[in-house]
Amino acid sequence: MHLDVGVVVSLLVGAGLQYIFSRLMERRKQLSSLRSQAYVDFLKGCAQVGVLSEAGQERRRECLATIIDAKARIAVYGSFAVLGALAEFERRGSNLSDARTQEAFIRLCQLMRREILPGQHEAEPDWMRMVLFNRSEAPPELPPR
Repeated sequence: MHLDVGVVVSLLVGAGLQYIFSRLMERRKQLSSLRSQAYVDFLKGCAQVGVLSEAGQERRRECLATIIDAKARIAVYGSFAVLGALAEFERRGSNLSDARTQEAFIRLCQLMRREILPGQHEAEPDWMRMVLFNRSEAPPELPPR
């Protein structure tokens, strides 16, 4: 039986391309998973720190360690936009009782949501304010610090 050289070459090229593309897709899925988990861990840690009382210092330290770990992973796996928004949140002091910092946190959450749920409708800032901080309006415009 005689196989045409062109057919063999085509099969080898096709198999090679399929292998390369499947590796790229797997790598992209892995990066997406690592990124999403870092975002979720960061948000979860922030939420937990926000509700802990001063009496729970050991638990507070654990939550802060979770946040630090998540920020390190965001620094590695996060997008340019999310990393910039996280830097702005930190620049404002990362104190979620401050209205200006809350706005930076809302922006950060919106960007994370956009990446994790591509193609979905944008979350309205008022909705995010209500869900995250139980308030519906933006603070009055404050002069920059």
